Amino acid sequence: MKVKYWVVWLLIAAALLVPAPAGAQSKVGRLAWARVDLWPDFDRPAVLVLITAELSAEATLPAAVEFRLPLEAGEPTAVARINSEEEMLNTPYETRPGDGFTVLTVETTEPVVRVEYYYAYDRDGDEVRFAYSWLGGVAVDELVVLLREPDHATAVTTEAVFEDTGVGSDGRNYYEWQIGPVARDQTVSTQVSYAGALAVPAQASAGTATAGPVSEPLPLLLAAGGGLLAGGGIGWFVARRRSPNVPSRRPGRAARPAYCQQCGGRHKPGDQFCRQCGSRVS
Repeated sequence: MKVKYWVVWLLIAAALLVPAPAGAQSKVGRLAWARVDLWPDFDRPAVLVLITAELSAEATLPAAVEFRLPLEAGEPTAVARINSEEEMLNTPYETRPGDGFTVLTVETTEPVVRVEYYYAYDRDGDEVRFAYSWLGGVAVDELVVLLREPDHATAVTTEAVFEDTGVGSDGRNYYEWQIGPVARDQTVSTQVSYAGALAVPAQASAGTATAGPVSEPLPLLLAAGGGLLAGGGIGWFVARRRSPNVPSRRPGRAARPAYCQQCGGRHKPGDQFCRQCGSRVS
């Protein structure tokens, strides 16, 4: 039995009207920049790793980008996308075993993403040692690692060349390692050690990000649990987004954004009270 041509065209038109499945994203092969923050002894005796990255200009949204996490890290504690209002929203992700690492695939509708995870360090009395490795998975035009010195730490030493950038807006000392461009399968590593008795603040950690977007910005969720996203990451992202061709390598003290000392929320010029928790801006 012959099928009328108009029936065939009707079926084709109907198929074109069906929305593409949620998982149909373009795969990202390159990042414009990535910043890795290392926060040892933040709220537990471990290293908190925060990766903030922006997709390259040629990336098509929605997109999927792969990161490689150390096996000992397990599942990430948070995976988010950052929208134009500078809000962090949980975003879908998947994990699968790799060759000596875990492959994390982040699905995003925004050009900037955030990944957070913990992994253990070695402690011998007051001596702490840990290694950090960028395991590749995606090429990066500019990669930088920032180490936040714990409150109790002394005699901080690093294998790579970290520059002491001084005290940040949160009152803690920071060290910066400018790596530059890295290829997709390129691995870079460093060793970090310091001395000091354990003095981790009693803060609750955030749970694993849900496998889908939520209506609340991630900073609010984490502020309730101890301000996991406090610090300089958002300010650095904003500076880079506004001046993509002029990397903000060493911002002056006055250029650093202000953050709430209670919940970690970012202040804007002229704010008298925190936009998240209502505390008076000091």
